[in-house]
Amino acid sequence: MSEQEFREALCEEAITWLGTPYRSSGRLKGVGVNCAMFLYLVGKVANALPANAPEPGWYTPQFAQNNKEERLINYLEAYGAREIDRDSMLPGDVIAYKTGKSHGHVALCLGMPQIIHCTVPFGCELGMWEDGKLKQFGKKFFTFWRSDET
Repeated sequence: MSEQEFREALCEEAITWLGTPYRSSGRLKGVGVNCAMFLYLVGKVANALPANAPEPGWYTPQFAQNNKEERLINYLEAYGAREIDRDSMLPGDVIAYKTGKSHGHVALCLGMPQIIHCTVPFGCELGMWEDGKLKQFGKKFFTFWRSDET
C-alpha cells in the first residue's frame, strides 16, 4: 500500500464514525466510543496497525488529570506509532493532547488544521487542532506511517 493510500484509508474510515456518541469504553460505530478506542478501531479497519496491536484497556479522560502514567502515549507506541514534529503532520497522523498530568486525549488529523476526534459530550466530530480548550493543552504528534527506510 502506498503512503497516500495508507493515509486515505485512515481518514476515510475515521469520517464514517462522525456522529458516534461518546461512551466510556464504547467500541461500536454509531453507538458509542471513546477517543482511545476510536483511534484503535479506525487504525484496525484501515490496516494501519499491526495485526497484534493490543486493544486499549480501561481508559477514561479523567485518568490523565491526576496520573502521570502515559497510557495514551503507551498505546500509540504499542501500535507502532513514532513521534514526529508539528511541521511533518499529514492526513492520518495523530495528535495527543496533554490534558492534565499526562496525555489524555487523541485526535486524527484529516489535514492540518482539521481533525476528527471523540469528546464528551459531542462524540465523534470534526474540529480544528487548536479549537477551544485544545489550544491550551501541550501536544505531541505521531504517525503510523513507516516507509521502507525507517
